[in-house]
Amino acid sequence: MKKIKNYLSLFLPLCLLISGMYYSFASLGWIMIDLDVAMKLSLVLLLVFSVGTAIIAPGLKKDHENFAIHFLALTTFQMLMAFGVIGFLAFQKIDNIKTVGLSFISFYITLLFIQSILLISLNRSNN
Repeated sequence: MKKIKNYLSLFLPLCLLISGMYYSFASLGWIMIDLDVAMKLSLVLLLVFSVGTAIIAPGLKKDHENFAIHFLALTTFQMLMAFGVIGFLAFQKIDNIKTVGLSFISFYITLLFIQSILLISLNRSNN
């Protein structure tokens, strides 16, 4: 339970920060996408990574095999959700789908990298 609290206290502020940066980049014009789309995609990033906490929480125990199974399930779920969102947007034929898709996936990969490093370091600790 302590590892889950450590994970949430470290990752959720980072997730909020990166999702906010995504919206800020769109509002500053650094990413040429609509602000409504940027807001919705920021919320989707938060939702996908928040739901992922329920998947990885049982795996944050001392059993490394259990952690590996939950980590793979978490990564698969998040990847399918991210690509599903891009597929949905392509199906809706929104403007600048290439720009939206590339920026969304780059922020998703950033969050996934941070989450992976954090989870692996928490799992290695003896707390």
